[in-house]
Amino acid sequence: MKKFFSLLCSLVATYSLISCTPDFVLNVADLPKEVTIAANPTQEMIIAGSESFVFTHIRDTANNEVAAQYNTFDYTATVMDWLVVKCNKGGRSIILSASPNNTPYDRTLYVGVSNSKNSGEIKVTQRAGKSQQ
Repeated sequence: MKKFFSLLCSLVATYSLISCTPDFVLNVADLPKEVTIAANPTQEMIIAGSESFVFTHIRDTANNEVAAQYNTFDYTATVMDWLVVKCNKGGRSIILSASPNNTPYDRTLYVGVSNSKNSGEIKVTQRAGKSQQ
């Protein structure tokens, strides 16, 4: 009876964990919900997922949007304001490049992604470059 109860408890725990997604992860390829970029980035940031996905757009806080423009090789380098998003269609990663932030304010854009099941946005925040006076 102890073995049965132990097995039952482990099965319940396993099934309850399978359906849980951490609050910091999107339902798209286990991508992060948020990333932060330094004010003066020295290199590109690579964000990798657990399965293939498609980059769909970049959106600002006023809901202006730039759609991903894939070329014939299923590759895009899409630009909005200070952010460049590069990736292959159906790949497992995207590359973020940001120009230096010379303002005293953090700035934010949203990168849209989707797979066959879900879609979501990654909040990309770049830290302020100058202190506020």
